[in-house]
Amino acid sequence: MNKNFFYKKPLFAALLLMTTVLTQNVFAQASDPSNTIMVNTGKMHIANNSSTTIRVEGAVKMAALPSILCNGEWKIKGSFFDNATTNVFAVNSAGKTTSSGKVVFFNPSIGNKRFIAPSNVAADKFASAFDRENNYVAFPNIVINTTDTVFVPAKMALDAISIKDDISGSHSGGKLLLASAEVSGKVYDASLRITGSGTSSSLVSKTAVIVEKWVETYRSLSGQLFSFATPFNSTQIAGYFAGNWLRTPSKEANGHSVYVMANKPSDSNASIIAGDQYVNGVFDVLVPSLPYFIKPRITNFNYEALVEANGLNITYGDDIPLAPVSVYNKNKFVFNGDVYGVVSTEEQLFADNVLFSHTFTGGTASATINWVIGNSYTSAISVDSLKKRLQAETAKGAGLGVQFADVLYVFPAGSPSFMPIDIASPAPILLGDFKEIPAMSVFMIRIKKGSTLPTKTFTLGKDLIVHSNLQNNFGSGAVTPAPAPSRVQRIISNTENSSLSNQVIFNAADAENDNVFDRAAIGLRANALLGNDDYDYSKIPGSGDGFQLYTVRGDQLTSQLAINGLPLDADSALMYFSPTFKAESMQIELSVQGKETLTSEDFWLEDLQTGGTHRFTGDEPYYFTSYSDDDPARFVVHFKAPSVVTRDEPIADGSNLLLYSVNKQVFIENLLQSDLGTDANIYDVAGKLIDTFKVNQFPKMVYNTHNLIQGVYLVRLHGVADRAKTLKMIIK
Repeated sequence: MNKNFFYKKPLFAALLLMTTVLTQNVFAQASDPSNTIMVNTGKMHIANNSSTTIRVEGAVKMAALPSILCNGEWKIKGSFFDNATTNVFAVNSAGKTTSSGKVVFFNPSIGNKRFIAPSNVAADKFASAFDRENNYVAFPNIVINTTDTVFVPAKMALDAISIKDDISGSHSGGKLLLASAEVSGKVYDASLRITGSGTSSSLVSKTAVIVEKWVETYRSLSGQLFSFATPFNSTQIAGYFAGNWLRTPSKEANGHSVYVMANKPSDSNASIIAGDQYVNGVFDVLVPSLPYFIKPRITNFNYEALVEANGLNITYGDDIPLAPVSVYNKNKFVFNGDVYGVVSTEEQLFADNVLFSHTFTGGTASATINWVIGNSYTSAISVDSLKKRLQAETAKGAGLGVQFADVLYVFPAGSPSFMPIDIASPAPILLGDFKEIPAMSVFMIRIKKGSTLPTKTFTLGKDLIVHSNLQNNFGSGAVTPAPAPSRVQRIISNTENSSLSNQVIFNAADAENDNVFDRAAIGLRANALLGNDDYDYSKIPGSGDGFQLYTVRGDQLTSQLAINGLPLDADSALMYFSPTFKAESMQIELSVQGKETLTSEDFWLEDLQTGGTHRFTGDEPYYFTSYSDDDPARFVVHFKAPSVVTRDEPIADGSNLLLYSVNKQVFIENLLQSDLGTDANIYDVAGKLIDTFKVNQFPKMVYNTHNLIQGVYLVRLHGVADRAKTLKMIIK
């Protein structure tokens, strides 16, 4: 046996039961060559110098608690299946591999497809049971010495010092495919961190990695923007997004993004990418870490319309035939260097240590400086790590460090706007539980107005990236604010602490697709102002054809806010909803989180368009129809009973039906399916039948009685069996 193969006794005893060990290089072969199972609970040194090799003729399945040091070569002819509860390879305190060797996938297999996956089920493209935050595989160097594709499921995570597709030095080996998939409305991408130091060209072979990006989940009739940062160097990519043009913000000398949503500089409207900004120069090369914004085609788009006569959206060159419609009609896009019909470019995965770098030459920030940055890594950036980085820089003091604002912005998939995250400890008003910035997405950090700009270079790099279990469309999940210690000092006052109590988060979503959403938050604070104060964070909207939800300041109705701080005794706030003009009408679901944190007795939403008022009694959302020509000034949020609302308690009759009226609307709750079709009558005080309607929804329905004049009425719900209910309704 080769003296360079070291092992711990418990492991080797288990290994000997199923392997044949040869002299010279160590050769491990299972009795069933399709599966070699590592069940060790100790440590294993695989080829602790580069001249020694372990060779497995089949697949490898990791189990239990392996801690492998690989400084030589581990050659695997099959797949790498991981059911272990560790990172497989030994890691240091930073969670990075301590090995320096190679894991080599060699020789073609049947079907030309291998897996790095948590199970040996070839159909498991999602790996839903895998905890990638803690149990990613910390590979050393990966070499794909085969023409096979090595498939990584969408929820799998791995590290690699480098990735080479090398067959006899020809770089013609197979590819590592990072999958993207949607399951139950949630989208995940396979997570990859390149942990080696150096440039992309030295760490990743040209075209060795394929990256998928699932976008179908975010399509709707709204046609909102989708943010994107290319994971490759020198990518010719305009065709990847089905003919949709990508555009990056214009930047000034200090890195300031003049148009944070990438609209053309000649357009005076700061929220619109005009129609003529679709595909322009399909051979343009895109650059890592720059943010790009696209407009995915809306749901049910007719791709036959992509013809030259329209003057837009053509992805082809003069000497290359027009790509067929089938090329564009995709639910996900593949990044591998080959653009539809366009000559491929030799490129490397963006693996450089530095994601973002800017060198200051001194001076003072005459206005807020917005840095819009694309996360071009193929793994998420930790918001907490980024927060600590910015806070540490600011703490160096004026003239020494860059003075960052206490807010950063993230553009989640499916959102039509940037979402602000207060990075003070803790945040005074919460908009969402944004823990990571997903791979290939866009974020923005801000330098304070009036800051002295130090003569130095500021960088962001690999130390920020993490593996996580969060889906890419995390922004649409429920968020429940909880009381927490407050920030000690605010700009406007240091007499009152603020907390995460007394706040609500409004989430407006396409009723047909809750992955298309926008948010606004209101917090009540004793030291807040109706006008501008330090609690307020601006709304940074997307294109004009995607819907927007925002509040406005009491003194500036044109000032759009994503987070609005109001005095603790505020009666109400105006909340605007700008509809999409892509669709003639849309059904919108407006839900609320955090109502339980309010100290007010009740909470209403008044719809100025319908004249109705919705009382938030629990988790029931408010549904409304948005038309393209609606006035955005649509809602009033009431924290105290508005004068237009009159409610009389229902007449008790022992049933569990809830019948009440608010502002000329009759609300019926706790309906059963068996109640469908039953009658409800409205009588005046003389007993005359005024109106009648049928129960057509359950478990809740709303009936609008806007034609009734002021007076007293009785509403009788007949129900089935003993579920009848009577309400006295007063209309003033």
